[in-house]
Amino acid sequence: SAEEIIKDQKILIREKFLNLSRFSYINSKVVFLFALTAIQSMSYVLIGNYILEIKGLTFNYWLILFSTGCFANILGLIISANLKSVIAIYILIPFLIIPQMLLSGTIVKFDKLHSSLTSKEYPPLIADIMPSRWSYEALAVTQFIHNDYEQNYYNIDKTDSDISYKLNFFIPKINSLLDECRTSIITNNDITKIHGLLDIITSSMESFFQDLPDIKIQLDNINTLNTEDKIDELQDLLNFIKHFYSEYLDKVLYKKDQITQKIVNRYKNPADYIEFKNKYYNDAIANMVLKNDDSEKLFMSQNNIIRKYEPIFMSPIHPFGRAHFYAPTKKIGKIYIPTIYFNTYVIWIMSVFLYLALIFDIFKYINLNNLIKRFKIKLFHNL
Repeated sequence: SAEEIIKDQKILIREKFLNLSRFSYINSKVVFLFALTAIQSMSYVLIGNYILEIKGLTFNYWLILFSTGCFANILGLIISANLKSVIAIYILIPFLIIPQMLLSGTIVKFDKLHSSLTSKEYPPLIADIMPSRWSYEALAVTQFIHNDYEQNYYNIDKTDSDISYKLNFFIPKINSLLDECRTSIITNNDITKIHGLLDIITSSMESFFQDLPDIKIQLDNINTLNTEDKIDELQDLLNFIKHFYSEYLDKVLYKKDQITQKIVNRYKNPADYIEFKNKYYNDAIANMVLKNDDSEKLFMSQNNIIRKYEPIFMSPIHPFGRAHFYAPTKKIGKIYIPTIYFNTYVIWIMSVFLYLALIFDIFKYINLNNLIKRFKIKLFHNL
């Protein structure tokens, strides 16, 4: 698409005085390129998924790749409409593609970027303007959640993950903070630090144990106690919660076994169950979206404890669509939208914005040719 308009440059100059409709001309290019992209994307998905043995996700893959291709087409048309030579186009294209690769989440992990660019909780804002970041996340999440095997287990796996996180990471972290408070009382009695830690503990407990309605009432009662009694009561409450979730986890695992047995009963040979899992479940994708190789399962922000354990099972809490990477859904107000659809919407919103910029020729006010020329002069000077 980056050569579609520039190749018609002479024709456009000749027909400029005939009041050629820019709207019709641009739309003719867009319709043709979108149709071509639809065919190419479907061909790619059919052949690629056949070779890679990806089953049952043809439409999902096509939707994401087609949407990304349409964005790329419009971006290419903008380049083609605003640059004066093919050489300038080929110089600019790498500067558009390389950030898409680096900030897609595939090559560089977002939480490994410089702290000024990102946070441990959300992907960096600079990555959010890259359609590749939305495409890649949608593909990874869709591949894990919507395959025929995991669809049977996802809800129960999510419950298992939530409970395991609370038992194995969150509660031990809270206990260690309470021990730190107790040590501070004995050693230096730093009231500011102690009350700061207790505020983090109570706010974190209130948000993480929403499925236990009595917890908020107990926390409110505990907040009226003096510091040492408050620590003792919080530790007693944690022990009760730990016991409750230990029993609850046993029930969840039993229910998971029932689901497995139900699937096994569909087949005459139990070995067919293993074949069914191998056919649809991808271990590499699972390790990626579960972040099994990441040793950091949680971290402390200024006023809360943030979970990083198995992000594919974490529900987002931000009401305006912001979410951790590999989130299964995105939240708008009180509505949860599956990641594949939300991310596709974002890509199309970007595409519509670029389309309007192309139709109204907004980029003519930004002289791209001068930018390219300055870069070439600086490059040759350095050489």
